[in-house]
Amino acid sequence: MEIMESKRQNLFQHAMAYGVVMGGLFSANFMLSTMGRVGNMLSYFVIGAIAYCTYYFACLFRDRECEGVLSYGKGLSYIVMLYFFAAVISSTVKFVFFTWISPDFLANLLNQSILILEEMNLPSMDESVTMQTLETMLSPMVYVFQSLWMNVFVGLFVGFVVAAFTKKEKNLFEE
Repeated sequence: MEIMESKRQNLFQHAMAYGVVMGGLFSANFMLSTMGRVGNMLSYFVIGAIAYCTYYFACLFRDRECEGVLSYGKGLSYIVMLYFFAAVISSTVKFVFFTWISPDFLANLLNQSILILEEMNLPSMDESVTMQTLETMLSPMVYVFQSLWMNVFVGLFVGFVVAAFTKKEKNLFEE
């Protein structure tokens, strides 16, 4: 039982340690996405780095903490935890950005969303309900928590794929 607890703790500690790096990448991706076209173009490189680091960190976990053996389920749980810790860091950066660095960012996003909805000319749209919903969704705390859980959800889907590539069974001929 103690060995299982130790392995679980290693998974948690490894995901937490490398989640800091991933959180930095998530935060860089967000900051680049706020900088217009050039930033959006550069964010594609960061997305590639995120994908590569996800695979690399899962392989590191397999080789260093699991003695070269990693089941699909354990790989998936590691990646989801990795993305969770990264999302916590990224969400903190977003909250600081929305609150102190650029407090008008979400208000501008709200105005752009309203203009797009008006251009769409949807017939069954109750404007007061839509405005209230958008204002709620684009408040800093709600946006940050949505972002946090969205990153974890993305981590789940990335984990479905990456865990399949990092999975490694114990060789029958080795002791």
